[in-house]
Amino acid sequence: MRTRSDLFSVFMGLLLILSLSAASAAWFQEDEEITVWRKQFALILETDLYCSFHIQEEDPAGRIIADGRVEERMLLRERDVVYINLGKSSGVEVGQAYQMVDMGPRIAGFGRLYFKKGWLRVTRVMEERSRAEIERLCGDAKQGTLLIPYMEIEVPPGKDMGFDVEVEDLEGPEGKFLYFQQDYQQLSKGHWALIDLGTEDGISVGHQVCVYRMDENIPGEVLANAIVIDARSRTATVKILSCRDVIKLDYRVKGRTLLNSL
Repeated sequence: MRTRSDLFSVFMGLLLILSLSAASAAWFQEDEEITVWRKQFALILETDLYCSFHIQEEDPAGRIIADGRVEERMLLRERDVVYINLGKSSGVEVGQAYQMVDMGPRIAGFGRLYFKKGWLRVTRVMEERSRAEIERLCGDAKQGTLLIPYMEIEVPPGKDMGFDVEVEDLEGPEGKFLYFQQDYQQLSKGHWALIDLGTEDGISVGHQVCVYRMDENIPGEVLANAIVIDARSRTATVKILSCRDVIKLDYRVKGRTLLNSL
């Protein structure tokens, strides 16, 4: 026969189980809400802004000329100390940041493509050179890596507008692809591409554009939605947000509503 003490233990055990179940449910609900929040708002990531590529319209500002490592290795790492060929005579100040880039192919009619490799920040300034620390790496960096001014970009929140739209309903500028990430022949969700639309066409970071294909036998069909992650005067870099099929280089793009107008 169960004693009163046994019954009390069973009762307390049941209460503990119910409490843990409720806490677990609340945790999963909170985690689900966080996931939904990210799906709705985190369209452009840090890696999109500072680790992608763009057409550089001016010559790079400088380069890495040496590093302070004791060990011998070819490539640099985050938190490595390096020296750059820019100093007081170039207007450099402590705390100033520079984007590290590598020179890529020339895009006919538009300029040189540059690949972003992360950034470094100046910690000491001398007359003709400065000491800096690598804060973020997203590619190979070494002595000779080029530098351009670092521009911090604020992106308004929004959501993926999708591809459920007709080509004739789009009122933005029309353009084409110039380059696919890593010279891919096809792209899908999350990949980067260069297009021939820029700030002169009203394109800016956060602008969403549709990708569509034209065929002689069928009307234009929208296949994907992309977002601008870098905008120059005549070109822009976009990231594919969503798509119903793979994207090919001969497909077209057309602008749509600005992200922050939602």
